[in-house]
Amino acid sequence: LAELFDKPLLEGEEDHLPSPFLPEFRAVLLALVAGMLHALLVLSQHWSTAVLCAVKYCPTKTLQPGAFLRISPRGRGKPKVVALFRGTSSGSCGSGGCAEAEGGPPGTSLFFQFQRHKFEIRSGVITKVKPSTKKTLRHYVEAPGYTTTASLARARELYGPNNFELPRPSFWQGYKQQLTAPLCVFQLFCIALWLLDKMWKYAIFGLFSVLLFEASSVWTRLNNSKMLRSMSNPHRAVQVFRCGEWRELSTEELLPGDLISVRLVPGQPGGDVVPCDCLLLSGTAVVNEANLTGESTPQMKESIPVDSATLEQPLDIKNAHKLHVLFSGTTVLQQQPALPDAPSSPTEGPSVVKTPDRGCLCYVLRTAFDSSQGKLMRMIEVSSETMEVDRATLRDSLLLIAVLVLFALAAAIFVWRRGMQSGMRSSYEVALHCVLILTSVVPADLPMQLAFAVNASLLSLMRGGIFCTEPFRIPLAGKLDVCLFDKTGTLTADHLEAVGLVPVVRESAGAAALPPLVPMKEAPLRACLVLAGCHTLLQVDRSPDTGAKGPASSAVTPTPTPSTTASPGKSGASATNTPAPAE
Repeated sequence: LAELFDKPLLEGEEDHLPSPFLPEFRAVLLALVAGMLHALLVLSQHWSTAVLCAVKYCPTKTLQPGAFLRISPRGRGKPKVVALFRGTSSGSCGSGGCAEAEGGPPGTSLFFQFQRHKFEIRSGVITKVKPSTKKTLRHYVEAPGYTTTASLARARELYGPNNFELPRPSFWQGYKQQLTAPLCVFQLFCIALWLLDKMWKYAIFGLFSVLLFEASSVWTRLNNSKMLRSMSNPHRAVQVFRCGEWRELSTEELLPGDLISVRLVPGQPGGDVVPCDCLLLSGTAVVNEANLTGESTPQMKESIPVDSATLEQPLDIKNAHKLHVLFSGTTVLQQQPALPDAPSSPTEGPSVVKTPDRGCLCYVLRTAFDSSQGKLMRMIEVSSETMEVDRATLRDSLLLIAVLVLFALAAAIFVWRRGMQSGMRSSYEVALHCVLILTSVVPADLPMQLAFAVNASLLSLMRGGIFCTEPFRIPLAGKLDVCLFDKTGTLTADHLEAVGLVPVVRESAGAAALPPLVPMKEAPLRACLVLAGCHTLLQVDRSPDTGAKGPASSAVTPTPTPSTTASPGKSGASATNTPAPAE
């Protein structure tokens, strides 16, 4: 460094700083510092909600419409500033919805939206607006549905439509958000310094890399958002019991407290998907809950028993009464209405009402983002914007940066003093080199390299059919040695796939090694017939399905018999083994 600043300029070499059009050094330095502080103040409002509140808002002790709240989540997600608005109080609605609200003018409360949830502020207490799912089973069995248009309007205002409306950001909105991120701003600042130091080739290449990488990140986020929106259920027409009669309404209009008819409609988009979380009051169904639980085995759902002891129990969706609940987003494989001679409820209530389309009578428990499918979608959406850092790792990183900053400050002070004493370089050039020394503490290319590595890992996972909800955990996953899974149902399927055959080696042949595997396409026909014939046959709604999938099952089509039908029962679905003829 001493030789650099003691060395005079070579013949023909021009000092590119300062420009003859620049004023005195101190004036330029003050202008640059003022401009950088102003830019940091503007950008800090995007990075931190605390700075945003300190700059644009003033504190108040009165909660009223038009005021704003700064919400910091305890779990996943980022803090946000939300607006307060006034609406119908949930106290004016009965339990499980507004279907049992008493007469009189409804009260009002203050509300705000955060992470797809609606919160209510009443008597100084913040509560989440959600329908009650802890009442006794008798409460749901005897529910009359919505009997008046007034209670229906209050419930519609309180709970909103039954859809999964997610924002559709444009490319330029996402690109602007990416370019104003702290690491990207730091990279652009370093590129500007390189341009001032005549490293324009390296600076232009770095600028092109940053812009291209941020554009690819935006495309990835847009594709993830598109995939998340595709998880929503298509709207279809269902029968809803309101005001004492059955009406055909869209699933988007369903509200907690409705009585609906769940029926399997083959061939219709979304005709086999449960539109909301609902309690099965009459009938039986076989559903596939793999979208929510990962279990590929179909689950049997039965109606609520009608004995008095059971009806006095509180509803337990997760454990005791999971057998009687149809969850949103699950697929209906088979459903049967209540038999004509089935015992009805001991009380004269709507449970004795027969569905007009031979569907299963159900009570709507939760809709939209309060349902099981909505919670899954909200978790994926919120996890994508969460950056959780291990405290020990953060402490070590900050300690290392602090040590590097001390060395960088010492080097910058030495360069400044030596450069000013030598007089061979202008103040502009010496100041530029000092700033470059300080910025070298965190290499400008390091964030880009880490992001490239994470994106490459994401692409590898996507090629393997794995969707990662929290990409920021990928670097931490490199430290893992062992992965433990709770069960095999989330990793395996419910069918067998014929891959190949291993010929029998007789002892006389004296073969020491196991013979090679023969693919099914090259296997003998008689062996394929045996594999196809000695399998369990399962028939659901007259659609035969074999346990063997692949070349064997495609080469031979077994003939189903009436004894291979799966029917709902108290103990679950039953099926009998019927070998198909092998000729």
